[in-house]
Amino acid sequence: MTCTEAVETKIGNHYNDQLRDLYGMKYPQLEDLKKTIAKCRDEELEHLDTAVDHGSQLAPLYKLQFELIKGGCGVAIWLCDRI
Repeated sequence: MTCTEAVETKIGNHYNDQLRDLYGMKYPQLEDLKKTIAKCRDEELEHLDTAVDHGSQLAPLYKLQFELIKGGCGVAIWLCDRI
C-alpha cells in the first residue's frame, strides 16, 4: 500500500501540473482533454485514499519507502516527458 500511495501521489501531482498548463491555454478544442485528464487524476487520487485507508502509512520504514518510490516515479515521468 505504501507503493500505491507514493505512485498515486506523484501521478496526481503530475496530472495537476498538466491541468494547470492546459487551463492557461484558452482553446476550446482542449476542453475534452481537460475533462479526461481531470477524470484520470480523480481516479488516481481515489487509489491514494484507498491505500491510506488500508494502512499504507503503517508500513515499516514508511517514509523511506514512500520517498524512494515517489522519487523513482518522478524519474519515470521526467524521462517520459523527454521521449
